[in-house]
Amino acid sequence: STPLYSSAASDVYKRQGVRFRAYARVDLITQQMADEFAELNFQYIDFGFESNSEPILKFLTKTRVTPEVNQRAVDMLAKNNLSIGANFIIGSPPETVADMEETYQFALRNRDHIDRCSVGPLQPLPGTGVWNIAKMKGLVNDNYEWSRLGTSYDTFNWETFPFMGEKVTRDEFWTFWTKLHGLSKEINYVGQIRMMAYQKYKKEEEIARLERELKTLKGSRLVQWANQLRELRANFGGRKSQSAA
Repeated sequence: STPLYSSAASDVYKRQGVRFRAYARVDLITQQMADEFAELNFQYIDFGFESNSEPILKFLTKTRVTPEVNQRAVDMLAKNNLSIGANFIIGSPPETVADMEETYQFALRNRDHIDRCSVGPLQPLPGTGVWNIAKMKGLVNDNYEWSRLGTSYDTFNWETFPFMGEKVTRDEFWTFWTKLHGLSKEINYVGQIRMMAYQKYKKEEEIARLERELKTLKGSRLVQWANQLRELRANFGGRKSQSAA
């Protein structure tokens, strides 16, 4: 198939050390796209997987996504050693403990390929079907305090958050979030170490390239002239300072 990129642009990006990050949809990833991400130095690709349970994916209107599509996207990017980011949502009304476990196992199975990971509860936002469901349940209204949605694992408050789960208890939800949050922290720590090791390797590679280039230049006439000019300037400056004294 015809490349979607300029090979000249690819060479420039790599030579100059320009790295890109993109957010993508798992259902649109092809092997050609993954190959070209790598060619153009798109080293960081992030996905909103949200879930790896087919019923929950359908509830979240990800109608073209299945667990198989999620895995295929990871496999294609991993083949090119691209850094993958994963975002997950738990706490949908029809979600069960088994559904959440499928998401956990997906993250666990792919932790060698995922470098960034986040997980949080389903949050109803205006204009979405989830908002309408929450409104019918009396969890939100038109005068809703938006600060109640700004939550994380460390700041979560049962008294203020509009929890939407119907098939799990609060204890089950919290236990599972703790479990997945712990895995996400491990993934993030290892991912940071992996990226630091990669950056170290690239720096060493660049230093080696520059050293090779320097060796080829040392005997060139242009470098010899430059050194002679530097010596002349240094000598002229010395004589000038002596005469001034």
